[in-house]
Amino acid sequence: MNRQRSTKALTDELGLKAVQLYRAGKHQLEIADALSQIAGKPITQPMVSFYIKRIRLSWRSSAIRNFDEHVAQQLDRLDYIEGEALDAWEKSKGKHKITTTTRRTGEDGEQVSTREETSEGDPRYLAIANDCGRQRAEILGLNAAKKIDVTLEAVPEILSRRLQRIDGNTSN
Repeated sequence: MNRQRSTKALTDELGLKAVQLYRAGKHQLEIADALSQIAGKPITQPMVSFYIKRIRLSWRSSAIRNFDEHVAQQLDRLDYIEGEALDAWEKSKGKHKITTTTRRTGEDGEQVSTREETSEGDPRYLAIANDCGRQRAEILGLNAAKKIDVTLEAVPEILSRRLQRIDGNTSN
């Protein structure tokens, strides 16, 4: 059991050193020489290749996890913004008191007027919520490719005009 731990510890140490040398731009044979000195026994180029493949797989899985975390964070952010926008939309609907204060020089001083206004809601908040939905669909890849309907009805007319121009230029 103790031998397995030391072998695993040595393998981990060799893997770490291989990563450092690989990131430093060393060739696999150079890495093998350096690892051989650490291990006290020959390390071959195929062994180094194995370490590097294992490292790359680890990096890829880490990158995928980081990407998934980033997507989740962006979706959470959009959910928050959309919720705030919809709350603000609800608050913007209905009757609101508007108070205006006007200052005048002289005897009158200040004049305060209050009026009540009914609003259907501020459309800017709905635009923000709608934009959140568009961004969410983009992040999740829900936007299907758009079809473009191409009709060929105008093609004969366009070709006819071009041929007439060509014929007109050659007869001159």
